[in-house]
Amino acid sequence: MRVRSRLRNSKKYHYLEETLRLEKPKAYSVFLGSKMPSNAKMRLFREKLIDKIYSDLLWKKERVYLTQGQLIEAEKRRRRYQSKIGKFGKAKFDELEEIDSVNFVYTTLTTEGIPITREDASLAYKFSQKNIKSLRDENLRVALDMIKGLRFVKESKTGVSFDFILKLHQIIMAQ
Repeated sequence: MRVRSRLRNSKKYHYLEETLRLEKPKAYSVFLGSKMPSNAKMRLFREKLIDKIYSDLLWKKERVYLTQGQLIEAEKRRRRYQSKIGKFGKAKFDELEEIDSVNFVYTTLTTEGIPITREDASLAYKFSQKNIKSLRDENLRVALDMIKGLRFVKESKTGVSFDFILKLHQIIMAQ
């Protein structure tokens, strides 16, 4: 955020501004007045600007665990990612999605102490729903549940809410 001064009718006015680079740059601003506010008032103006950005980007969706600033940052990253991915063809997109999913499951499960290989995570990604009943390897089953959870997140049309997190937990912890 920065303070910008503008001349209007030979009078100097101050604005608090933030420019986000999403699909295209978009500037947000809050009028501060003709005199610079104190530090205490400046904090209030910062909060007002964050509220303005938040309501524009996220349509006042319910936030459970993240601050408005964290949600704005997540939305910026999501939009940048969508912009980059939109340039790929379907085959390239599917390939990248598989690599990202396998790497995520592998690193997450090994961090949690579950002995799994990248090949196991890759196999879990390729498993079809029909083959699940015959699955005997418990570590592979855990990887498969993680993959199902990832797919749930990617296919979800709703925002993150308490119910969303409970449903995701239910999918990942299914036994």
